[in-house]
Amino acid sequence: MSSAAPRHEVIPSPDALRLARDGVVVAELLDPDEARWLQEEARNVRQGFMDSKRRAAFEEFLARQASLDGQ
Repeated sequence: MSSAAPRHEVIPSPDALRLARDGVVVAELLDPDEARWLQEEARNVRQGFMDSKRRAAFEEFLARQASLDGQ
């Protein structure tokens, strides 16, 4: 096993800035619009696996979180 420190590199791309460690992307800087879109898509996918009662409770939870963030 090698004791060498992990190799870090920045990978520029047209739509984001990525940081890789030993060839694996570990962080990505997105523009705010893309980050919001990605967050919405992830929420929609998670809700797709929930029954209707759980989905409604999750929506209520998210609404409360949004109102707390606005304070």
